[in-house]
Amino acid sequence: MNAKYYNYVNSEYNNHFHSSIEDTPRKRFMKDYNFLKFVPSDEILDEHFLHSFERKVSTDSTIHLFGKAFEVPSRYMKQKIIVKFEPTNLDVAYIYENGKKIETIYPVKKVDNSHIKRNAISFAKMGDDMND
Repeated sequence: MNAKYYNYVNSEYNNHFHSSIEDTPRKRFMKDYNFLKFVPSDEILDEHFLHSFERKVSTDSTIHLFGKAFEVPSRYMKQKIIVKFEPTNLDVAYIYENGKKIETIYPVKKVDNSHIKRNAISFAKMGDDMND
């Protein structure tokens, strides 16, 4: 089906005179070809279609996008950041500053996060420190 469509567009449609543009699409395209600016890479093109939101980083160094928690470097804690992401893929997001991508962030991996060893907090010792 795609091959038939491709053949039709390239052999018939683009070479057929159209009254609205008073030329064939192929000839009209070639007249303006020198005025066209092409995007240098697919990555740059994709970047222009990212959705952008401002989020405040919580004290546990996370932000939420559509119910999904993302880990953010701790240096952004309690700060507002600009986050961009592809709306159909919430497996990765990007932190932007002054229009430039500065960090790539990923969703919190709850299972991996649950296995991280943490230092125990002694509330008894905290009480002793307060009585000094």
